[in-house]
Amino acid sequence: MHFVPPELCDRTIDYLWDDPRALRACSLTCRAWLPSTRLHLFHSISLNGPNDCARLIAVLDVSAKASAGLEFYIRELTLSGRFDRHWNVWSNPKAMDIPLSQLLVRLDRVECLKITATRHVQNSGPDAADTADPYREMLRCLCQGPFARSIRSLHLTHIAFPDSADIECLLASYPRLTHLKLSHVYANRCSPSLQKPAHHVRKAALEDLVFVNTDSPLTMADWLFETSFGRLRTLDWQGRVTKDGQPVLKDLLRAAGPSLEHARLYLRLQREQVAQDWLVDLSPCTRLVSLDLSCDRWLPSVLAQLRSPQLALITIKVHLFRGYEAQMDWSAWDWSAIDTHLARLGRTNSQLAAVLQFHRRAVSDDWLAEKVAFVSPRLPAARNAGVRIAVSAIQALDQMPYAEWWLA
Repeated sequence: MHFVPPELCDRTIDYLWDDPRALRACSLTCRAWLPSTRLHLFHSISLNGPNDCARLIAVLDVSAKASAGLEFYIRELTLSGRFDRHWNVWSNPKAMDIPLSQLLVRLDRVECLKITATRHVQNSGPDAADTADPYREMLRCLCQGPFARSIRSLHLTHIAFPDSADIECLLASYPRLTHLKLSHVYANRCSPSLQKPAHHVRKAALEDLVFVNTDSPLTMADWLFETSFGRLRTLDWQGRVTKDGQPVLKDLLRAAGPSLEHARLYLRLQREQVAQDWLVDLSPCTRLVSLDLSCDRWLPSVLAQLRSPQLALITIKVHLFRGYEAQMDWSAWDWSAIDTHLARLGRTNSQLAAVLQFHRRAVSDDWLAEKVAFVSPRLPAARNAGVRIAVSAIQALDQMPYAEWWLA
């Protein structure tokens, strides 16, 4: 196939990025196709324990003898561990015959690290010390060397750390970090101090930050405020907004300021709290483009803070689960204030759209029609100001709406 330009071959192979079987077939076609197929075949590697680690080391050893350099193509590494009652697959000393350090020292081009479904299990028996040491050995491997200096994106999901200092040490080890996601991350103990790694020479400058159902913002606030948020563009916050009475989320929003463009805020406020300026402050975010919001009765207070002339989409999510719908009095919402704030925003944002989105497992057209009939007459000023208003329903987060009705 010498008559086909290599650029067209590469472009064709790129379309097969999610088809490993086809990529393997292409890799056997000719030597010229090997680099393009390897870019996709070895871009993302998932290890489910020390056995997978040992197999990958063996593959890299064979690759080195053949001068293939497969470690050059690995850009995303996932460490996932299914754990049982007593042993975490990564921290079991009986399973760590192949140290993780032997692998990570060779992966100096990994840019995205994902750690999921691993935890340190408290053990009060005679093997308690043996359990803790390999776990911290794993953390030490992840926090040093060229591997740590190349990480730009870090995802931690469903992890229980033995101590909050371990979380902070891990995060502080990646000075080039720009994307951070923490989902269901917890610490068994909270330590007030942090001993930073020796190579932590500058602050991380985050561009994307995600907190989902995790207490980590409350246990590592000190690390958060040593981080630069001047380039933060995307924020996804699902959890509490204070730490020991201090407005953690408000301080973060102020630090981000005009750089923040997209925000998703699912606020967990105590019943006696009100989303006033001392808890949440969106007024510094003067370049906000989209806002996905879930705060129920505190909605008018949050809408009153919006000042961005570039705001194009406001999505207001209402979660209806566990009998909450039967207890919710829709007429008790301050619809007049909501209408006033949306109308104000509509007069300065000619393309503004507001979507009231119901999250409910059981959805029907008749049920959604009732919600449309309820909402439509309660937002006259906003509609007159040119705000496009829709009512939609979803059955699962981050999925396409079941249905979406735009008000005339």
